[in-house]
Amino acid sequence: MQLDNAKGIAKMLLRKVPPGAWVLIGAIVLYQVLVATAPTITPVEADEKSWPVSAVRVAYSDVQPDITLFGQIVAGREIEMRALVSGQVVEAGPNFHDGGRLEEGELLLQIDPFEYRAALDEAQARAREARARLKSEQDSLLTERLQQDLAVRDYDRALRLHEKGTVSRKFLDDAELAKSRAQQSVVALENRIEMEKARLQQHEVAVRRAQRNLEQTSLRAPFPGLISNISAELGKRVGVNDRVALFSDSEGFEARFNVTDAQYGRILSSGEEMVGREVKVVWQVGGQPLEFTATVERVGAQIEAQSGGIDVFAVLDESAQDAAIRPGAFVEIRFPDRLYPNVVKLPEASLFSGKFVYAIVDERLVARPVEVLGYAGDDVFIRSDALIPGEPVLTTRFAEIGEGVLVDVKE
Repeated sequence: MQLDNAKGIAKMLLRKVPPGAWVLIGAIVLYQVLVATAPTITPVEADEKSWPVSAVRVAYSDVQPDITLFGQIVAGREIEMRALVSGQVVEAGPNFHDGGRLEEGELLLQIDPFEYRAALDEAQARAREARARLKSEQDSLLTERLQQDLAVRDYDRALRLHEKGTVSRKFLDDAELAKSRAQQSVVALENRIEMEKARLQQHEVAVRRAQRNLEQTSLRAPFPGLISNISAELGKRVGVNDRVALFSDSEGFEARFNVTDAQYGRILSSGEEMVGREVKVVWQVGGQPLEFTATVERVGAQIEAQSGGIDVFAVLDESAQDAAIRPGAFVEIRFPDRLYPNVVKLPEASLFSGKFVYAIVDERLVARPVEVLGYAGDDVFIRSDALIPGEPVLTTRFAEIGEGVLVDVKE
């Protein structure tokens, strides 16, 4: 009977439990079962990863890198040939054409010399006439001076006779007047001679001017060079100062290139000279590089505002004269930078934060502080008391890089 009462009480209690509570009770029971039956996981210690890297070994040496620049070939001397006298072109030299090479003194063109030769003949004739007049006046002066000497002697004799009372006062006065007239004639002739000398000098200047004008009818090469931009031709009339052609020196080609303020200042601050440096000039023509040697002769007078640098001029050696290179050619310049003594040359990828590199010691990375002295292309020049000669230095970058990381150097 007690059992029946217990069952009744249990049924009554079950009817009083809300349906939602049964869901919660079931979830709790299920969680406990899952936890009790879950497998046990034993942690396994992972192996340390070794990163494959590349490295270079520390080696101290004196390094002078090349700066690669670009420039242009220019003529050392370049002038505009202009007509010095006016007239019709009656002859042109055999090499008077674009690209023609002329030797010093070779004819470019000849202007009709007829009028200038006639002017010279007239000037020479006037000079001869003036010279003849001068000679005549000089001969007359000799005669007048003889007359003056006679007049002076006559006066002296008349004076002595007058003092003795032999001749009258009028005789003495006549002798004195004759002496005075002879002296005046001499002075007048001397003045005329000076005037004739001045006229002769003017005529001689006219002769020289006419001679020069006649010579300038032949326009000739002032030095060995190349002709371009021709603007005169046979039969054409040219005026004074009309442009005839552009003439470029063929024996003094120069490479003109621009160095930056930093490059220029770096060389000067090292105590080295810019002038006198030997550079390499490379001209790419027909897919083949032609290389010439050149020597820096001068530096530009001022900083270029557009480029922020300064022009440098290097004279090409004599081998360039025999080559087909011409002014205007675009060339590559290999210019020696300053000398870096006792430095380590490393790829720029080896430098971190601009102040340290990673040495590899016992296959692990060790940071070494360094001093950066300069750059050249993808290389950096450093110096450090912490770097040991022969020690490998990391040149590879990877995500987990840091102090103590294990690496595997690949040769």
